[in-house]
Amino acid sequence: DYFKTIKERYAQMVTDDEDKEHFITGLESIDKTINGGGYGRGEIISVVAGSGVGKSVMLGCIAATNLMRGKRGAYISLELAEHKVADRMDAILTGYPVQNLYGHRESIFEDLGNLKGVDYESKIPVVIKQFPAGTATVNIIRAYIAQLRFHGFDPDFVIVDYIGEMADIPGMKTYESREKTVRDLRALATEEN
Repeated sequence: DYFKTIKERYAQMVTDDEDKEHFITGLESIDKTINGGGYGRGEIISVVAGSGVGKSVMLGCIAATNLMRGKRGAYISLELAEHKVADRMDAILTGYPVQNLYGHRESIFEDLGNLKGVDYESKIPVVIKQFPAGTATVNIIRAYIAQLRFHGFDPDFVIVDYIGEMADIPGMKTYESREKTVRDLRALATEEN
């Protein structure tokens, strides 16, 4: 009953704000404008831009920012090889240029070992998985998350890079297929919290 629950709903707002786990983009101007200072569990963030302008780099930055805040994540790539995503993460987390990571490897090993909030020796803060372009569906991602949990890894966030490389739904126009895929990903985010 809408009117009978008004006081309870407002009391819940205080609890929600205090308990809410925030996931941020790392861009202060965006994060400040989001209610509560970031996105909560079960919500979906979309990064939309033209080809070759840095969507994957932005997703890597979002992953790195949240890893530094003690969150555990799964990065699902449908475009880049796992080692390429890992190379970008190395560069983002350490500040060394991605073109010359090998030349700085000893410093990178040390820097990654000393990351605040990330103990990669005793726990797995991020898993990177590549699926071939055009093969992954929302159900395949759902099954992968279930497999991770079965093996003891429960991610706080999941990044899918990117929807344009997911499998199209047979018999649907591309734009309809992508719209349904986004809706299904949103449902997955809600289901998996």
